[in-house]
Amino acid sequence: MNHTPEIPAPGGHYGTAERGELVISARLSEVSRASHWLRAFAERLELPESHCLRLALLLDEALSNTIQHGFDDDGQHPVTVRIIAEPGAVHLEIEDAGRSFNPLEAPPPADLLNLEEAEIGGLGIHFIRHYSDECRYERAGGRNHLRLTIFVSSPAV
Repeated sequence: MNHTPEIPAPGGHYGTAERGELVISARLSEVSRASHWLRAFAERLELPESHCLRLALLLDEALSNTIQHGFDDDGQHPVTVRIIAEPGAVHLEIEDAGRSFNPLEAPPPADLLNLEEAEIGGLGIHFIRHYSDECRYERAGGRNHLRLTIFVSSPAV
C-alpha cells in the first residue's frame, strides 16, 4: 500500500501542527510496519518516551482489532492511519471500510479474579479507553473513523 511519510524535520516544529499518513493493507503483518512508522514520527517530534509507548500501544490495539474483526475475508482492504500533532495533543486516527463497530459502546471486560480464569483477548478496547485521554468514533461514508488523543505537556508539541 502507499506510504506518505510527511514526517517533520528532527527537533519538531514548536507551536505548529504536524501530520503524517500511512495506508496499510488489513493484515496483521502490517501492524509492525505501522508501529515503526509511528515511532519514527514520534521520535522526530521529540515526544517523551511515555507518550511514544502510549501511542504505540493504542495503534497496536486499534489496528489489531480492526484487522482481526473488521473484515469478512482476507482481501487487500486498505486501512488509513494518521497522526496529527498539535500544541497540547497528539491524535491517532484509524480509518477503514470494515464492518461498523463503535468500540466506545462495547461493554467493559469482566473482572479478572485469577489468571486461570483469564481468557486470551478481549482487553484491547479496555486498553484503548484507558491509555487515551479522549476517544471519538464516527461511522461516515461507509467507513469507521476512530480518533484517539493523548494530551501532551511537552514543549515538543
